Amino acid sequence: MRFLLVSFFLFALPLINYAQSLEREVVTQSLRKAAEFYREKVAKEGGYHFSYAEDLSYGRSEHGEGLSQVEVQREGTPLVGLAYLSAYEATGDRYYLEAARATAIALVKGQLCSGGWDYLIEFDPAKRARYPYRADGKCNGSTPKTPETPPTTLDDNVTQACVRLLMRVDLALGFTDQLIHEAVQFALAQLSKAQYPNGAWPQRYHEFPDPAKFPVKRASYPETWPRKWPGANYQTFYTFNDNTISDAIDLFLEAARIYNEPRYRAVAEKGGEFILLAQMPEPQPAWAQQYDLEMHPAWARLFEPPSVTGGESQGIIKTLLVLYRETGNKKYLEPAKRALAYLRRSILPPVQNPSEARARLPKGAPALARFYELKTNKPLYITKGTQINLPGRPTLRPNGYELSYSDESVIRHYAVLISGAELDAIEAEINAVSSADVASLRRPDKLRGLSPWSVLPSARTAAPANEQRINRILSQRDERGAWVELGSIGRAGQVVSVFAAKDMTLKIGDRIIPVKENETVELYEGAERPRERIIRSTTFASNVEAMCAWLLVQSKSSATHSAEHSVFMIGDSTMADKLLNDNPERGWGQLLPTFFTDQIVVKNHAMNGRSTKSFIDEGRWATVLNQLQKDDWVFIQFGHNDEKKEDPKRYAAPNTDYKTNLARFVNEARSKGAAPILLTPVMRRRFDANGKFFDTHGEYPDAVRALAKELNIPLIDMHASSQKLIEQFGVEESKKLFLHIAPGAYKSLPQGKQDDTHFSEFGATQMAGLVVAELRQQKLGIAQYLK
Repeated sequence: MRFLLVSFFLFALPLINYAQSLEREVVTQSLRKAAEFYREKVAKEGGYHFSYAEDLSYGRSEHGEGLSQVEVQREGTPLVGLAYLSAYEATGDRYYLEAARATAIALVKGQLCSGGWDYLIEFDPAKRARYPYRADGKCNGSTPKTPETPPTTLDDNVTQACVRLLMRVDLALGFTDQLIHEAVQFALAQLSKAQYPNGAWPQRYHEFPDPAKFPVKRASYPETWPRKWPGANYQTFYTFNDNTISDAIDLFLEAARIYNEPRYRAVAEKGGEFILLAQMPEPQPAWAQQYDLEMHPAWARLFEPPSVTGGESQGIIKTLLVLYRETGNKKYLEPAKRALAYLRRSILPPVQNPSEARARLPKGAPALARFYELKTNKPLYITKGTQINLPGRPTLRPNGYELSYSDESVIRHYAVLISGAELDAIEAEINAVSSADVASLRRPDKLRGLSPWSVLPSARTAAPANEQRINRILSQRDERGAWVELGSIGRAGQVVSVFAAKDMTLKIGDRIIPVKENETVELYEGAERPRERIIRSTTFASNVEAMCAWLLVQSKSSATHSAEHSVFMIGDSTMADKLLNDNPERGWGQLLPTFFTDQIVVKNHAMNGRSTKSFIDEGRWATVLNQLQKDDWVFIQFGHNDEKKEDPKRYAAPNTDYKTNLARFVNEARSKGAAPILLTPVMRRRFDANGKFFDTHGEYPDAVRALAKELNIPLIDMHASSQKLIEQFGVEESKKLFLHIAPGAYKSLPQGKQDDTHFSEFGATQMAGLVVAELRQQKLGIAQYLK
């Protein structure tokens, strides 16, 4: 469960007086300052806690504590990483992409041999020795297990959130960071192996299931079940708790999109098969939180009894609708309808004097029990009890924690009543997809958030933050760019924590102190007070996301009402944007914006390793085509990877598939009113033993030239002009254009590099200059926007 913080009220520090009418530049600068503070002052090797003391002397999360650890639950590292990606999308500033990359590398350093993550990552070298981190070479082809070894944890969206962030950073980087890319592939492979034969996943795992021990069965009711918690180990049970399986299914659906891998979609659909198997028979056609190997609802912790759940069942219905949107298979619809009808029948009747637990639900929302007794459908509750927490030991619960049919005096740290506020929206979604054309139902190409399945389409169009909220966000920063709040995260050195289930009395020497029901008494070493002014990662991420949403709206409005035009670039690594930090490589498209006035926006979609074939197959062209507007330009340059016969995913023969794909780009761009421009592939640096330059591209340049004539389209012959440039520089001097890097010049290249395909910043600038010269020479319309 989540680590609860108390008394969160934003601590307003009105240091800056912002005008009512916001300027984009003010928001952009404020966003950058906030991000710089969080990345450069708060981060530990790119990772983050839930909360920090105002002076950053102490950090704490649900499981991690201290400045040598970070938390990988969503409220920590993954959420901050997503905020950086949003900032990159909203501004185009690669500083944020580098920040997201640093966060992803922190996760790489915490990946376990079993493929996923537990709740925290330890960076202290001495303490790290206890953990089987892949980055430290601990795996040796196996998955070691000791009593202290942390498992891969799927509970609370831990591993799934980490993989989502890594995948999205991998995509944003064009799959060029080997550490990140390999960590994603390993995680997805291990999670696939951890899936049970029936399609489920456990809550946690060290090892992979033996199929012979896990027969595929359909859910059923047990003849009897124990009314008291038996204390069994539930971690290998088939687990929906906290939407574990929903997060895993949608993770693989997103992976299938990003990597164009049908095997990932097959894993997701296998998870969908488990949902169908796990739906309980009448009279309760919904789902349990967890099932044993007999597919009976089973106990997990002592406050999670065998039952049908009103909480996770709502999430499962949403997942069925996602599966229908992605697959078009109607087998997912009927179970969703039956489950919704059951939940509506199970809404608790209103009461005149609601209990404390009922009063915590949103006002006016229908109430559902989290637990419904098997077969009788009576709401089940867990009575409140005293909790005693001692560092390093399991929580002690000396009283309470009994099954009850009354919602009076129930546990507070775990929701036993669930809001039914979304039932109407779920029903509307079922009705909408049932009557719609399946082809129109596919979700957006770009998924957002760490649980995209949970957001119904109606909520995706919510209005972005208004100026009043943005002004408030900006005014609440301190001089560092930090948002400070009132609250308490305790401090290091906690001796004991006691939650009072009823009124109690605390005696300290001769002093008597009353402790009221639901209060918590905490005892710490030393005289220092627990901190009451804190910095929270969720606040940072929420505020950054709000500012980014506002900036995106302003960008769209500005594009609509100004003379700006967009230049879209599609191609391979010679054109693509590259990392700026500790990296000498640049694509020529990365330098092109420096030649244009502010009236041109360059949107570089070129990606390393792409051919015309893979650019289409991966959906990248579809993404560009969806954004194209009348009077935009599209620069098209491929060839380096189309010629790779050994790779069927990329190879496109020069006078057949290659020309056909290029013609598709041209014709579809024209259909949107855009102006395409073809470019021949840029030359590699190749000299023979006699110092004579030679070409490696064969028939590909001529295929582009021929197509340009056939379609009457502008052609920039980079093949010819780059050859001339390289020959002018000569055998030795032309090395400056490419990546001839001495050992030790860059930390990322300790051995140096000799690469005659990709460009240095100087070389990329020269190549971009060749393009600009042709635009002027041919007097193309876009030339009027050159500086």
